[in-house]
Amino acid sequence: AVKIQSLVRCMFAKKAAQARKAAVVTFQAHVRRFIAIKKCNKDQNDIRARVIKIMKDTRGQGQNLATRTHKALSVLLEVPNSNSMNMSQIVSACDTLLVASNWSKVCCKYIVEQEAIPIIFGLIDSCNRSLPHLKMLALSLNVVKNIVRYGVEDNKAFQQPQYIATLFSLLKIHLERPEVLVPTSGILEHICSNKTTGKLFSRVIIQNEKLVDRFLVMYNTLKRKVQKERDWLERKAAERDQAKRSRGMRDFKPTVTKASQCKSYASIKSMQKLKHILKI
Repeated sequence: AVKIQSLVRCMFAKKAAQARKAAVVTFQAHVRRFIAIKKCNKDQNDIRARVIKIMKDTRGQGQNLATRTHKALSVLLEVPNSNSMNMSQIVSACDTLLVASNWSKVCCKYIVEQEAIPIIFGLIDSCNRSLPHLKMLALSLNVVKNIVRYGVEDNKAFQQPQYIATLFSLLKIHLERPEVLVPTSGILEHICSNKTTGKLFSRVIIQNEKLVDRFLVMYNTLKRKVQKERDWLERKAAERDQAKRSRGMRDFKPTVTKASQCKSYASIKSMQKLKHILKI
């Protein structure tokens, strides 16, 4: 009888402990929910206030995409006539053109019609390796990439040998900067894959043996760099796994490294696409 009573008391005590634990968990969940809702409402109110402020600032000023594109182009078109460049204004104009060219083919066509391509390539040629110039270079290249992506007038505005030479020079100079190399190779990729004029561009590049040799050297260099980065990641992963084993940990999954974790992965992928299109 004593044993039965002790077992029954044990059962009741376990049920009471489980009930208390469930009540505590439920209470914690409701408290966390209340805190999350309160924080979310505060964030939503802040976002709503910012949106209302922006709408008030831009209301009545005609700040639509076409107007902003026109203002940005007016800044760029004044660059050849000015003695000194205002870097902040040019960067802001390039940023606006990047948004416009990304979302609207009409804006891309307008940029080409206003003969802004030579000015943009002039800015690209004038860039050095300082941070403001690198930012302007990346923005300018992405604008050009959006224009050739839409295939405005079959990319006939880019049928200039100096443009191709400029792009290949950028590939060589900024081989270790994906923010410059990826849009540059993307421009060449879209130009060479155009249904109407792509074959002509590809033929011009392939017939130039110096460009082909330079491209292959850059591709092989980048390929070796990615392999070195992959080997370094694998060594670090092995060291971390060994440290876990030395601490007595047994039930853990070994660290798996991927090529996409390498810093130069995006660069080598873009170069591979261009290599495939050129059939080098």
